[in-house]
Amino acid sequence: MISNAFDTSFGRNTFTKEKTNKMMTHNTESTGANPQPQQNPKTTSVVYESIEDYTAKTGKRFRMTKDQKTRNISREEAFTEFNKGN
Repeated sequence: MISNAFDTSFGRNTFTKEKTNKMMTHNTESTGANPQPQQNPKTTSVVYESIEDYTAKTGKRFRMTKDQKTRNISREEAFTEFNKGN
């Protein structure tokens, strides 16, 4: 793999499909795994109970967006919007 990086950097094209297939076969045999791309697990959204809970869990202060400020909504309403979007 390192040689592939050097070859690419210096314009040499010595990395072939044969080498790739050989590496895939070796990895499959040694681990017993299927050579399929990994899928990202679904991330669950974090829902905070209150602004204080958000601050305690993240260490950050909740800030309203400019849009929320121009709409003159309360900080609690802004937090509810933020929390539903997560």
